[in-house]
Amino acid sequence: MLLLISDANIIIDLEAGELLELIFDLPYRFAMPDVLFAEEIEAGCPDLPEKGLGTFVVSADYVQYAMDLGTQYGQEPGMNDRLALALAKQEGCPLLTGDMNLRKLARLEGVEFHGTLWLLRELIEFGLLTQEVAVDAIDRMEQRGRRLPWGEARSVILGAEFGRRRARKIICILRPRREGPCLELVLDLPSPAPRARPDSPSDRSPFAPFSWTARSKGARRSPRPAARLGCGAPGLAHG
Repeated sequence: MLLLISDANIIIDLEAGELLELIFDLPYRFAMPDVLFAEEIEAGCPDLPEKGLGTFVVSADYVQYAMDLGTQYGQEPGMNDRLALALAKQEGCPLLTGDMNLRKLARLEGVEFHGTLWLLRELIEFGLLTQEVAVDAIDRMEQRGRRLPWGEARSVILGAEFGRRRARKIICILRPRREGPCLELVLDLPSPAPRARPDSPSDRSPFAPFSWTARSKGARRSPRPAARLGCGAPGLAHG
C-alpha cells in the first residue's frame, strides 16, 4: 500500500473541509514526522494516530539533510516542512503539501508531490465522496480561510468520475464435490457509501448491496440474472 507523507497544510485543509477522517478509507497509508505532529497538529487533532496517521521518526542523516536544505535554499519553507520533505525522501514516497515553497523545494529535490485537490479527486474516484459533497467541502475550506485555487478546485471535482477506481468484482472458483463441476462465483463488490452531508443524518449501511452470479466452469459467458443479497456489514449474507 502506497505511503504518503503529509505536511501540516494538508491536514488543516481537510479538517476545515470536514473530510479529514475520510482519507483513511483510501487505499493509502498516511504519515508525517513525529515532531511536526507534536508541534503543529496534536493539540487540535490528538486522535489522528488512532484513526490511521503514522508518526515517523526522521533519522539523524535526514534531519541533517533538512538542515542543509535551509542552508542551501533559505529558511522558507520552515524546518518542520523541510522535515516532511526529508521524511518523504527517507521513505522513498510522495509528499502531500499545498505549500508553494515546499512544492518548489520538492521539485528541485526530485520528490513527487500532490496536494489537497489530488486527494479530493482520489476520494471521488474511489467512490468515497460524491461531487456534490466535495463542492460543499471546498466551500467550507474557503469560508474558513484556507487558500486554494478555487476555480481549479471546482474543475477537478467536476472532472472526476465517481467510483471509477473502486474494486468492481472478485471471481472465485468453487468445487462443491470432488467429482462435481466447478462453479465460478462472481461478486460485484460493495464500496463504502459516499459521505453524507454533515448536517443531514443518514441511515444507510456503510456497505451497499452486492450481486452475485454463479455458473458452471466452461459454460457460456452470458450469466443468469444476478440474485440480490443485502449486505449490512463486511462478509457474505446467505439467503
